[in-house]
Amino acid sequence: MTQGKCLSPYENVYEKCLFVSEDEKDWDDAYKYCMSIGNGTLAKIEELALLENWLESKSNSALYWLGAIRRKDVWFWYTGGTFDTTNPNWIAGEGERQNFYCLSVSASVLKYSDKTGCTGKQGFICESKPETLIDDTSPIDWKILSIASLITVFFLLAIILGLSAAYVYSLKRHRREKVVTYNPNNTQTTNDEAYLEPRSIPALDPSSTRGVSGHVYEEVDEN
Repeated sequence: MTQGKCLSPYENVYEKCLFVSEDEKDWDDAYKYCMSIGNGTLAKIEELALLENWLESKSNSALYWLGAIRRKDVWFWYTGGTFDTTNPNWIAGEGERQNFYCLSVSASVLKYSDKTGCTGKQGFICESKPETLIDDTSPIDWKILSIASLITVFFLLAIILGLSAAYVYSLKRHRREKVVTYNPNNTQTTNDEAYLEPRSIPALDPSSTRGVSGHVYEEVDEN
């Protein structure tokens, strides 16, 4: 994991984003609270030495909840991984007691404890997920990259709108060209059919008494 700056209220502690709360809660409420801030969880601390100076500077509570529970005599971290009671970081005599299933860390001796079961009220330590880390060492200028991405999106939208407008114009033009013509047999055809077999309306003979469709014009005596 790269070093970076953690999002508030988390602090960077040896490449972990940690937050310690003195607001005393039972294990379940502490877990829910961690999830509500930066999508965190109760902390997974496998090297308690990492907490030595940091926790001592903040400690007002004897015990702090961590993110591990026991199921069928096996302790496991909620975010993955197991450990057993042979771990030297356990307070002597703890970790194997019946009906004690939630993990704490003792601030005074920096060792694991199950002293308060799961219902005791105490402080707790939250840990944020990796995606809340911001890499300050990256040479990429994210502002420029974001602007370039927006420009690309607008450019693509302009192309799509342009193609759509051209398509609509083409449809309208095609419809306008579909005018109705008449053939000598007095049947209607479209321009498309006229292109296959061009036909024109015959010119009228002023001396003829027959119309284009074969109708006879009647001479009217104006007298």
